[in-house]
Amino acid sequence: MRTRSWIESRIPFFGKAGILLSGVAAVAGMFITLVRVPALASTKLEELLGTLQAGAFTLLFVVLALLIHLTLLVVEATRQPGDSCIGGGTEMKRRPSTGA
Repeated sequence: MRTRSWIESRIPFFGKAGILLSGVAAVAGMFITLVRVPALASTKLEELLGTLQAGAFTLLFVVLALLIHLTLLVVEATRQPGDSCIGGGTEMKRRPSTGA
């Protein structure tokens, strides 16, 4: 049980780290598309195929980042109030009435 709560409390961190790494890879793909392909291609066909391959590489990581973000949204939406990693859900407990 302790391992599960440790993993669940770290899901947002790992998700944000995955989104960051996917963003870096997508920027690298755009760099390849805009800078390296035209410099290394000797024919129009090589330039076209290199651009298509780099564009597919970029889109792969953009879609990966979107899927990770969607997963984080689903995890947050399905989390029970008592599953909060801050406070352990104590803020949701009912306080005893002071009146009669």
